Amino acid sequence: MADNSIKAIIGICDGFNLILPAEMVADVVSGVNVSTVEEPHTWQRGNLNWNGMTIPVLSFEQILRNKTARLRGSHIVVIRGTANSEDLPFYGLPTQAMPNEYRLESADEMIEETIADGLNQVAAAVRVRGVPCIIPEIANIEEQVAADMSAQPSS
Repeated sequence: MADNSIKAIIGICDGFNLILPAEMVADVVSGVNVSTVEEPHTWQRGNLNWNGMTIPVLSFEQILRNKTARLRGSHIVVIRGTANSEDLPFYGLPTQAMPNEYRLESADEMIEETIADGLNQVAAAVRVRGVPCIIPEIANIEEQVAADMSAQPSS
């Protein structure tokens, strides 16, 4: 019998409940410092040293709402890049709490809602088990971040 369920995580990030495929999550780290960047991109909160790599920490608030990035959250969810893994193999997303993993038996468990005005890079707004969630356009976001990073002159 085939398992058609979807493992997903829901984490509170910049005031949004983000829902992402669980296989994208490489790690969740707590109590770490995000280093500042001399000339950060608008979407960049800083960098995180993780497993011997320096990875960018993204501001979904800036990407989705065009609002100034603020560092909130005591946990960083390390995400495996999907769009261009050479340029962006991993990146971090600060969350206010540990993300919860859910097993969705089918897409029918997600009730589609209207995407709020003023939001960018959102594939869908849904409600999962009563929780309003945003499904971001991950491939587009990663492509934008990778392009910005490759355009930045090397120090």
